[in-house]
Amino acid sequence: MRNFLKYYFCFFLSCQLFSQQTYRSVDEIESEWGGYASYQKEEMVSFCDFLFKEKNYERCLLSCFQLILKLKNDPIIPNIYYYIGRCYEELENYDLAIKYYNEVLNLVEDQSEFYKAAYYRYMHVTLLKGNNDQLIIDTRDTKDPYLLILQGYAFLKNNNFGDARTSFVSAQSVFNHSHYNKLITPIYKIIEDIGSVKNYNKYSVLLLGLFFPGGGHFMLKDYDEGKGIAATVSLLILMRNWGKAFNYEANSNSLYYTEANSIPVYNSYDVTKFSNILKKNDKIPLSLNFEYSSSSRMSIFLAASVLFSSAWYSYKKTLIKNSDLIAFYINNHIGKYPASNFLDFSEPSLMPLDYK
Repeated sequence: MRNFLKYYFCFFLSCQLFSQQTYRSVDEIESEWGGYASYQKEEMVSFCDFLFKEKNYERCLLSCFQLILKLKNDPIIPNIYYYIGRCYEELENYDLAIKYYNEVLNLVEDQSEFYKAAYYRYMHVTLLKGNNDQLIIDTRDTKDPYLLILQGYAFLKNNNFGDARTSFVSAQSVFNHSHYNKLITPIYKIIEDIGSVKNYNKYSVLLLGLFFPGGGHFMLKDYDEGKGIAATVSLLILMRNWGKAFNYEANSNSLYYTEANSIPVYNSYDVTKFSNILKKNDKIPLSLNFEYSSSSRMSIFLAASVLFSSAWYSYKKTLIKNSDLIAFYINNHIGKYPASNFLDFSEPSLMPLDYK
């Protein structure tokens, strides 16, 4: 009897415990997991933001692409594309940077701050790529100060200093702030000092090239080309001397070389009376007529042609060299004051405040 009561009591307690278990609906479970997924998204986006701020651009790219795969139609996709473009820009992969800035421009509203930021970045990368002409065309008649700054840099790199100064003056007027005045002032100094850049005198280069083989190239510091011209002209002159010959009489003492080393021109041979020509037993005709060969005349002509053409080429190349010197001066000094110094516009955040 006691055992029966004992088992009954245990059964009763078990029933009570199971009867108190609560069951959740499908909606409740989805809500719970939705909250977890939202938290997970925030963690992943926050991690990407951290990697970008730490300048770990390659890992940031990898994390951003993982986000795109997981969040396909999420509203944050344009932000992710923007920072993919930023990473590629920092890694100097400008083609891919432009591609993802274009993705942003296709997804966000025109005239929005987000759109403007992506467009500024797009134009900045266009400048970095060296597409100066395209940038100038795209920013023609613009009143936007940031675009005017980029336009000014494009004019500078094209050696169009007057238009460059005009663009910077316009941008300064629109900004109308001491901060930008301080940034633009060194650019004006660069433009003013361009006239002090040392240039080559094209007439000096031409004359030196005419009087000395390869001299014009040496003056332009194209040493390899100068050596090549000097060696070519020298070789052609030597060929002329090698082909030189003289008139000698067979019975004179001037013929020091054996007949094997001589190149006679047998103008005195009479084929019909061949046996009568060699009157002595020395196998040499009575008269030997050594002449200048046609190859010696050709070598002189070629040497003169190389000399004059190289001098003319160095004369024409002087303009290119002077342009390169100015370009080197500009790039060297602009590197100290890059266009990125001006890009202080508002940028979209990878982790928006209202993102959930």
